[in-house]
Amino acid sequence: MTELKPCPFCGGDAVATIPCEGGFYVVCYDILHNTGEGCGSSSGWHETEQKAIEAWNRRVPDINIEFAKAKGYL
Repeated sequence: MTELKPCPFCGGDAVATIPCEGGFYVVCYDILHNTGEGCGSSSGWHETEQKAIEAWNRRVPDINIEFAKAKGYL
């Protein structure tokens, strides 16, 4: 299984793959230990665990961030 990257929003490591309604999603929240860590963001529902992980691990390339800054969007 592919390793989960930290949360792209809060940087937290409290991420887990959760089965739900015949599919999977990745969420930034320490459900297993109920520590309250994480910001609650998720990958959204996906048909397979691998697709949920791929969606979670996808990041915007730095070049797009620099473009958005240059255009004044950020």
